[in-house]
Amino acid sequence: MTSQIVESILAADVGSTFTKAVLIDVVEGEYRIIAGAEFPTTLEPPWSDVSLAVQQCFARIEQIAQRTLLDEHGTLVVPEREDGTGVDAFVATASAAEPLRVAIAGLMRDYSVESARKATHSTYTVAETLLALDQQQEGKRWDLPSRISALQKQSPSVIILTGGSERGANDPLLDVAYAVATACATWPDASKPDVIFAGNASARGAVAEKIGDHAPLRVVDNVQPSVNGENLLPIESELETLYLERRLNRLPGLGKLSAVASKPVAPTSTAFGAGVRALAKHFELSVVGVDIGGATTTMAVQEGETFQRLQRSDLGVSHNVENVARTAGIDNVLRWLPLVLSEDEAWDRLANKTLRPFTLPETREDLLLEQAVAREAIRLALADLLQRWTPKQKPQVAGLLPPIDLLVGAGGVLTHAPYPGQTALLLLDALQPGGVVNLALDGGGIMPQLSLIAGVHPQAAAQLSAREGIVALGTAICPTGAVRAGELVVSYTLSYDDGGTVSGDVRAGEIDVLPLKPTQKGRLELRPERNIDLGQGRGRAGTTIAEGGAVGLIIDARGRPLVLPPDPAERAEQNQRWLYNVGA
Repeated sequence: MTSQIVESILAADVGSTFTKAVLIDVVEGEYRIIAGAEFPTTLEPPWSDVSLAVQQCFARIEQIAQRTLLDEHGTLVVPEREDGTGVDAFVATASAAEPLRVAIAGLMRDYSVESARKATHSTYTVAETLLALDQQQEGKRWDLPSRISALQKQSPSVIILTGGSERGANDPLLDVAYAVATACATWPDASKPDVIFAGNASARGAVAEKIGDHAPLRVVDNVQPSVNGENLLPIESELETLYLERRLNRLPGLGKLSAVASKPVAPTSTAFGAGVRALAKHFELSVVGVDIGGATTTMAVQEGETFQRLQRSDLGVSHNVENVARTAGIDNVLRWLPLVLSEDEAWDRLANKTLRPFTLPETREDLLLEQAVAREAIRLALADLLQRWTPKQKPQVAGLLPPIDLLVGAGGVLTHAPYPGQTALLLLDALQPGGVVNLALDGGGIMPQLSLIAGVHPQAAAQLSAREGIVALGTAICPTGAVRAGELVVSYTLSYDDGGTVSGDVRAGEIDVLPLKPTQKGRLELRPERNIDLGQGRGRAGTTIAEGGAVGLIIDARGRPLVLPPDPAERAEQNQRWLYNVGA
């Protein structure tokens, strides 16, 4: 297939909750999104075939676009025929497969075991069991029977065996290998986990002898070859391979999609990371992307030559909504609500969402609770991302988002919010950036597919990124510094292209939005108080070109970190006021 003949493209994503598809074609010389559709994913019985949801999306797109995509058997026609039936290319991503359940066994909890745990956050895995030789249990440093029992009860898909710096002692590591081998020996052949050894290279032969034929053994480079050195990539690559082999490629119905796909079907999180890299390269900016789905939350950053991707397969807003609340604490979820809701009622609503993951929020309370959960899922994911990413410039407040040029949100809870101001506020609350950052939204739902589209036609991906795939929300100005509520933080003057100006003050605890439409730019003069930092140093005034968007120009003077009133009624009133100020 050559890029010259690719005009019409279908892109699909098979998610854990919903399947989405968009039709792309050339309109007046530029690639545009013609139509889109979504349908509940058909993984579970009675369907048990993910291709059926994709077909439903295609059928809906046929109705919207008034063109034929499928043949008489319901199969997508690729390439496009002379009569206009079908498309020139089809690309797809998927995240509907169950994540790999991982157990980690090693020598030291805070070193090699922790490094292996960090590596599991690179793909669709959940680390459910962590066993370390130095862990205390009932006063004993290593209780072999209980550790074997823990592995047997968990029945993991993968066991990562790690420990020992290069050329270090092997005997303690072999004790752990014995526990792993003993547990594996009790499982039937069909249930045996894959064992990945990522420890001292000199122990490979002895470990292989211990494991024997009790489980399939894969060997990679040491995850922690020295006390102060980590090497996560070998484990990450092996886990990605296992996920493809053991989970994604075994999705029922995926083979039907692969048969007509122009590129191999890719894991959504991997493709999303590649999409972030493509955006950063195209716009020559540092970019952070956040994709929150029903079961998984993914974050990716491209800053200069540095790229990192973080995935939490236990954090989502439908299948894993209760796990977010348990991990973050229900009180941390409830603090974001513009209403007073009891913990019991919140848990009831979250349980209903878990039982019925395909349902959309029916009430305003349900919607706001889902958005509150999303804030906490993103906050937890950011904490893990910061363990892997060393930014060029440290955040002004530890644990918050470091300075970045562009922040892009993706996922239904963000793209389907009733008001763009809700999406912008959600991102600002969850990540709490400082300085100046441009906010955007994957409005076309194509971020994960951008890299695949670039593989069949680079120009199509570039034009979609620049024109309509990524929707600008606006520029956010986020001052930092110690001030009391109500004190002056910054004065501003915004000059429009037509000669008009608007000036004003923003005080501590406030978030204001100035009108600045999409594609519109304005010259913004900022005059902070002497203890306020806009990203250039305390008290330093500055001028920047602000870009408009669906929300406008946002000045967020609520402080970093955000401090919410302890009283539930006052807190709810404050949250409602902020929502009102951003037009939501």
